[in-house]
Amino acid sequence: MGKPRTWVHKCDTGQRRMDVPEFMVWCEACGVDFVKVAKWLRKS
Repeated sequence: MGKPRTWVHKCDTGQRRMDVPEFMVWCEACGVDFVKVAKWLRKS
């Protein structure tokens, strides 16, 4: 993603919230389908 480790750590631990475009990039970097995750989140 091109972000420093401190940024990733803050997102992982909930100290920083991601906006939707950042989350889309995050999913892509992790090899996860954003649409599937979004549908799953909506059901929860």
